[in-house]
Amino acid sequence: MKRRNFLFDRITDRGNIRLAFLKALRGNRSSLSAINYCRDIDKNLEALRGNLLSPNFRWGGYKSFLVTDPKPRPRAYCRYMDDFVAWSSSKKQLKDMFAQITDYVGGNLKLELKPPVFGDTDSGLPFLGFLVKENGVYLMQKSKRRARDRMAEISVSLGLGETTQEKAAERIRSVFAAIDMARTYRFRKKLCEKWGPAAGDNRVKRGGSWNNTPDNARSAIRNDNNPDNRNTNLGFRVVRS
Repeated sequence: MKRRNFLFDRITDRGNIRLAFLKALRGNRSSLSAINYCRDIDKNLEALRGNLLSPNFRWGGYKSFLVTDPKPRPRAYCRYMDDFVAWSSSKKQLKDMFAQITDYVGGNLKLELKPPVFGDTDSGLPFLGFLVKENGVYLMQKSKRRARDRMAEISVSLGLGETTQEKAAERIRSVFAAIDMARTYRFRKKLCEKWGPAAGDNRVKRGGSWNNTPDNARSAIRNDNNPDNRNTNLGFRVVRS
């Protein structure tokens, strides 16, 4: 495979593959194939990466399908594509650049580009939850809120014993993979500081006490309390065998 500007190395990066999987998962989380794939996601994604890096790998052809809603339509063909953004302080330079790109993709790749859109911006271009600027890619506020909410959900789920530490770590890696392409080092550090094991006033409590219901008295149950808290839901159980 011919590599241009080392793009293939970036495509096959583990974080990029995980991010692509998360995007493809949107709207399909409840499907049986997605559920089965997610049961061993690390192994499956690593196998996918191995296939991409294999010298025997062959790219797939076009996907064809029949549209039947609201009425049958002719067979359609599609292939995944991405928009791209070029930055310059000169509109003429952008036009010359677009002409060169059009010649390349038309002559070498046999593809036709959509008409270009030229515009001025002082604050960057919003794109898939990111803010693309000339000097880098940044995370938008709504994406930051989404990442915080997911980290909070994972922390609560772990504290209540609804998930294991291994699954929680896997979900946290997914959160970080989704925002890693942006300039998020400080933001990711703050997430770790807030939701890490040593953060917060409360601590994880394992099991229940004599005053709990049978379900909440199990040793597998998790909850959180302040270390100074004292109530009948805290303590230990005496069992005689």
